[in-house]
Amino acid sequence: MGDTKAGAASQYTVSYTTSASGTLAAGGGQIIFKFPEGTTVPSSISSSNISVTTNANITPATKTLVLAPSIDVITRTVTMTTPIVIGNDDVITIIISSTAGLKNPLTPGSYGTTASGKPFNVTTSVDTVTATPGAAYSVAGFVSFSPTAGAKRGETVTVTAGGLATNTTGSITMGTSSVVLGNALIDTSGNFTGTFIATVNTKDGGKIVVTDGAGKKISSDATGCTLTCVAASTPLYAQKASATPRQTTVSPPVIVEVDLFDFTVSAGNEIANTSTTLGGTTLANSPAAAFSLAAGANESFQPYKILVPTGTTTGTKTVVITESGGGGSKSASFSLTISAAAAGTLTLIPSTTVAGKTVAISGSGFSSVSVVGGDGPNGVH
Repeated sequence: MGDTKAGAASQYTVSYTTSASGTLAAGGGQIIFKFPEGTTVPSSISSSNISVTTNANITPATKTLVLAPSIDVITRTVTMTTPIVIGNDDVITIIISSTAGLKNPLTPGSYGTTASGKPFNVTTSVDTVTATPGAAYSVAGFVSFSPTAGAKRGETVTVTAGGLATNTTGSITMGTSSVVLGNALIDTSGNFTGTFIATVNTKDGGKIVVTDGAGKKISSDATGCTLTCVAASTPLYAQKASATPRQTTVSPPVIVEVDLFDFTVSAGNEIANTSTTLGGTTLANSPAAAFSLAAGANESFQPYKILVPTGTTTGTKTVVITESGGGGSKSASFSLTISAAAAGTLTLIPSTTVAGKTVAISGSGFSSVSVVGGDGPNGVH
């Protein structure tokens, strides 16, 4: 077989020796294959998909069928009329291409021999005694995945498998771990396609295992490949830094709080030497070391803070936060919409008074960094 995977479309190459009186006439003699139980045999096969070769001194020695074979789908029998003369004690080779529509059984195991319990039977219109292969051929379950190397943290890994229990749910695990990384339905052909996200805990060099609803496990061991296909010591998962603002639309002047993920933290649990740009203009970090771990058993990161200054033009701009030292080189960005600040309003109570009296002032539309001042000796600063 060209492809030994369960359920795969495969080329079949069969060698057969006729008996001492097994001559077959071109256009009349027939070669009959009965495929093993579980093999998918299509209702029709084009004559161009089958060729017959003889070792006898006959020209031509190889020829494709002239007539399309007759097929019994239920018994999985394909009857071919030879296009060339086949002699006595002649070693012939019949090739049925992978495009003919024959598919391997869905259940992994040994096939072909009588001992396997799933024989591949060959007869001819002259030699009616059944012949079977001298050795069994194997149909195997399989697991494959993409990408096979270089999967980064946060990247999706697609897993495909075959030879599984049909119409059950398959689960993806890695190595000897029982942690399920992903699930998907196994189709009526025993095939599985599922995905999982690579994380910091995904084992470098781990073998992927798919388990069906009947408990059968098929590992990528069978393909001789692990998730990385490289030595386990090779770095694989590159962290992807991210930045999420707690405000997406602001009016300057204003301090914007940002939650950072996967930035490099120094020994003092602070982000150091980090620069911030807004629309290409460098901003001030306020305060300079605002990103730190809070004390306590349940530690959590405090937000990183940037100051959007007065005079920043309106519109949607890109904010980029970049490590520029301190052992880090990561960067992350997000969009921030700058809107015009609403005009502030002031109310005086009472609105008219005389010198020496107290006046209450209230207002709205002022930012947290605004300063209200007066110009007299009793003004508010």
